Amino acid sequence: MTKNNQLFDNREFWNRRYADDPGLGSGVGSRGANLLHKKKVIEEFLQETTPATVLDVGCGDHEVLRQVEHLPGYVGLDVSEVIVGRNRRLFPRRRFECLDFVRCADTEGLRADVVLCMEVLIHQHRREQFDALLRNIIAAAARGGLISGYMFDPRPAIGSDIIAWHEPIMDALMRSGARTVKVAARSLETDCLAFVSFAK
Repeated sequence: MTKNNQLFDNREFWNRRYADDPGLGSGVGSRGANLLHKKKVIEEFLQETTPATVLDVGCGDHEVLRQVEHLPGYVGLDVSEVIVGRNRRLFPRRRFECLDFVRCADTEGLRADVVLCMEVLIHQHRREQFDALLRNIIAAAARGGLISGYMFDPRPAIGSDIIAWHEPIMDALMRSGARTVKVAARSLETDCLAFVSFAK
């Protein structure tokens, strides 16, 4: 079984990806049928929760949310200054900040009604990164959120060097203080990836 790459650097990887391969951008999860599926899941979650503010942790190239019209009080965070700069140019009416939310010591200024975090946990190779990201997401969410994560170890079925595994997303959320955790949808490509909502 493949082990997590303890030396994987998210900022370095995504800066290089966005600079060298803008067509692929945030990856296959944000393109084609996957994009449409993820957009629908997010829109249904937003309709159900009717937030006044939305924090998007790991906003990436904003392809999934670019056509979602009702994004009140939106703030998108990403570790890549390359993509944050691009997003600011392309979507000037939305706020984007370059920030590593894993290392964020004070989430109070970023607190929002709901937090979105799509396919970011799966790239946290060190356990302390995974735990810190979950802890900060839950702290920043006034009411709840929608997160994607693995239900079980995706390897060896998925053989990508950029993915990591620690524990089932539902267990991780409950352990980190989330409540009313439920699967909103599964990925189109693999049963191991789910979109999970939680309430505080």
